Amino acid sequence: KPINIIISSILTIAFLSLYQAALNTYAIFLLAFIISDVVKKNSISNITKNTASSVAGLIIGYFSYSYFIAKRLV
Repeated sequence: KPINIIISSILTIAFLSLYQAALNTYAIFLLAFIISDVVKKNSISNITKNTASSVAGLIIGYFSYSYFIAKRLV
């Protein structure tokens, strides 16, 4: 859902503003959620959709952070 990507992007910007090396933590949590979905035996299409939504939010949030915050303040 587009709202999930928007919320994910906003939270990613906030997360990166606190600690720039947070991408590793984000990746670990994403992997944990994927494993959880596999253990729950969710469908592959559902797992793929959730992962794509999360990665899209991360990418949008990261580029927004890089352009609007890091470029001007760091």
